[in-house]
Amino acid sequence: MNEWKFSTKLYGTIGLLMLLGAGAAAFGLWDVYKLGGELDEAINSNAVKLDLVNSIRAQTWEIVATTRGTFVFASLKDKAKVEESARLWEAASQRMDQLFTQIQPVLTTEEGRKLLGRLESLVGEYRSLAKEYMHLCEEEKFDQIGPLAPKMADIVKVLDEVGSEFRGLQLKLLKEADIHSKSDQFRSLAIAVGLSCLLVAIGLLTVFVVRKINRTLIQVTSNLRDGSGQVASAADQISSSSQSLAQGASEQAASLEETSDRKSTRLNSSHANIS
Repeated sequence: MNEWKFSTKLYGTIGLLMLLGAGAAAFGLWDVYKLGGELDEAINSNAVKLDLVNSIRAQTWEIVATTRGTFVFASLKDKAKVEESARLWEAASQRMDQLFTQIQPVLTTEEGRKLLGRLESLVGEYRSLAKEYMHLCEEEKFDQIGPLAPKMADIVKVLDEVGSEFRGLQLKLLKEADIHSKSDQFRSLAIAVGLSCLLVAIGLLTVFVVRKINRTLIQVTSNLRDGSGQVASAADQISSSSQSLAQGASEQAASLEETSDRKSTRLNSSHANIS
């Protein structure tokens, strides 16, 4: 009965170890899921930056388009359209400022900050020239806008180049984040699966060892029982022999006593006849 109690304790210990192992594996899988969420968030952050860069480029071209539209409508002497182009230009400029404000805190690389600074500087230069250009168009002073047009065209060209470079940088960062995300997820999953397999192997090995120990204990207990039976049998034989010896000694003593009594009787008879 004791060996079964010992075995039960061992199996209980194994069960506890396997339960802890399962808990560790579950925690590992949860950590993988959490890591995946964090990496997805990082990827989404890069996607947001890319979307903001695209919006900045779109607003840049809208500012350029409304500036050129002012010249076209002023040439056609359509004051209503000129005023509408001016309002659209102001709205596009305000949206541009909002985009600059939104993207600035989410940039994480020095290269990205430098490109944003160049964009802001170029947009500022263009808007300064564009205001003068549009004012001359509204005043129909077309002969004075000639020197401004080439300068504005050069700025637009550089703006497009810097915008394309900025967009390429964000695409590169997005791709790198995606590769890093997949790599980290695969590595974490492999570690979790490896630990789970190792824990299962340890559990199975422990069960094998415990069963072997249990069989050994049962064999030893059986041998001890057999040995104790043999010792008890030998003790019984010794006890029986001791009783036989004691009985023989008692009989021998009685015989000696009887012989002594007979001799005493004979001596007494001899003394009586002599008298």
